[in-house]
Amino acid sequence: MSLEWEDTFDWDGLQARKNAAITPAVVAGMEVVRQVTTPKVPVESSHLVGSPSITAVGDTATIRYGGPYARYQEFGVYYRHGRVGAPLTHTHGQSFFLTTGIVEARDPALRACARVFEERL
Repeated sequence: MSLEWEDTFDWDGLQARKNAAITPAVVAGMEVVRQVTTPKVPVESSHLVGSPSITAVGDTATIRYGGPYARYQEFGVYYRHGRVGAPLTHTHGQSFFLTTGIVEARDPALRACARVFEERL
């Protein structure tokens, strides 16, 4: 006894759904990064902690904390070593808030991206 099975598969439709899911997936992943980094942001006036914006084009998402003040807070440890500027004196947050947040958010961010693909495909 033989068994035959025939079917057609809409590869073009699958490719179109995949392409349409890329940008929402990278935004979902970057949103996780934002959620992880926000509690680490040094707080003085709360402007910086409330300022991150996420933009995405195609397969690239960007999180942006505005202004030179964000750079100063991110790399504040560098400034503490006597090179430039005054030491950071915040009671909340940390230097390298974005760097450590990205490292910590890696796996949850990838899972968020995967969920978008699972839902759309």
